[in-house]
Amino acid sequence: MDADIPTIPKIQELLVQMEDKTKAFIGSRDWIGSYEVCLIVDEIFDIPSKILHVPKGNLLADHLPTLIQHFEKFGSPIMMGGDIDASSKGIFGVAQDKNDSFYLLVIDPHFYGKPPSSPQDLCQNGWVQWKALDDLMNDSFYNLCMPQVAPKSKD
Repeated sequence: MDADIPTIPKIQELLVQMEDKTKAFIGSRDWIGSYEVCLIVDEIFDIPSKILHVPKGNLLADHLPTLIQHFEKFGSPIMMGGDIDASSKGIFGVAQDKNDSFYLLVIDPHFYGKPPSSPQDLCQNGWVQWKALDDLMNDSFYNLCMPQVAPKSKD
């Protein structure tokens, strides 16, 4: 996996070449979703991904075993996007508190600017956070792109 990180124009060109988007997409400011992330990760890095579609945010709890199994087997981050909740999320973990509430470790993929002065800076500014499942929008669907990298070794 020695591929360079693709630029936005390169991603746009690839999606047009794959016939996922029309030529008008090149140079546009249109967003892509988890499905397109799946296509790009496979095309550039030769890593297939699974898409998990959750029709309503309040049903995500039903899919926690799938997310946990993904992290245990592959360890790769999950890209999560929705329709009404259009704020994409990088999911890096799942946790349960003593009250049996579940949380997702979310890293916002929209970070830009100078490097933070500390990891605490990222948390204080909301770029990294534990997000309660209850905080997700019930009426939004969510697609989760789960890259299927080589399984983690059991060492």
